[in-house]
Amino acid sequence: MKCINCNTEFSGEETDTNLKVELSNPGIVLFKGKAISCPQCGEKYTSEENIVELLENFDENYNQKIKE
Repeated sequence: MKCINCNTEFSGEETDTNLKVELSNPGIVLFKGKAISCPQCGEKYTSEENIVELLENFDENYNQKIKE
């Protein structure tokens, strides 16, 4: 795999990790999901098979955040 952020070539297995998305409203949303991290810059990547799980985890945490 090649990182689009720093062009580092790397390989690895997806592991459970904490992910962060910064939005204008409600702000930072933290959630868990399976991802591979670039060893150089920390950019996160996931496989197509995990997209649905990531979206569900994001939606759950996003909805909790907007209720606060």
